[in-house]
Amino acid sequence: MQSVTFANGAPMFSKYLDTFPFPYYVILKDIEALPRTLADLLRQVRLFVRQIYSLTLGIDSGSS
Repeated sequence: MQSVTFANGAPMFSKYLDTFPFPYYVILKDIEALPRTLADLLRQVRLFVRQIYSLTLGIDSGSS
């Protein structure tokens, strides 16, 4: 999908997701995959937060 802007009367085309206002997003092609996708997303966020916590405080976050 593309978006169009006009600069000096000339159309400028850009990919919509290149200017998407959020740094993280999910493109879901099959609605039946939503529960699994959300579970994976939450698991990844938990791991990310744990890594940030470990790096900032110099603490081993353990396995749980």
